[in-house]
Amino acid sequence: MIVSVFYEDQRGHQVRDFGPHALLVQCLADRTGRSPNRIEGLVAAIPTKGNSKLLSQLSGPGHRALDRGPVYAVFDDDRVRDLVRLPPAACKSEVLAQVRRQAGADIDIVLLQANVETLVRACFDALNEPAPDSLHSHPVRDRILNRMAWTGSPDQRRRMLEACPSFERLVTRVQARLGSA
Repeated sequence: MIVSVFYEDQRGHQVRDFGPHALLVQCLADRTGRSPNRIEGLVAAIPTKGNSKLLSQLSGPGHRALDRGPVYAVFDDDRVRDLVRLPPAACKSEVLAQVRRQAGADIDIVLLQANVETLVRACFDALNEPAPDSLHSHPVRDRILNRMAWTGSPDQRRRMLEACPSFERLVTRVQARLGSA
């Protein structure tokens, strides 16, 4: 079984040093006691270039990932309503149902609280470092996410998860699917 995690990311298919996934892998390693290398063999990152490509991947080639195991889709909460043509005030359950309907697949969806910048800010806070004014730069984002993953302590990652409950939900859901795999 392989758990596939589709991410919305403007760079597209760059998986090497992809910060959000490196952080997910390390948080899973912290919780399960497994090595990050073992986790990487069980959890595949599939970054797509933007939320519209993510949704089209899920309704097209993403279905192949379902043959390997559970599929997760991570969307920025601040933009997904436009994507699925819902009003800004639409509740999360309505958004999740609409994404599943458009994807046409049995997937688990995680809406990142606001967006990935919220996760980046939580990393800076947990590391007790000031965040730069702009967090939109991919190199800055990946640098801090990778640093939190590989040199941050388990306690710092725990504080980061407390500050970003939407990412903590992703970690918890993937951990539950890994079970004893």
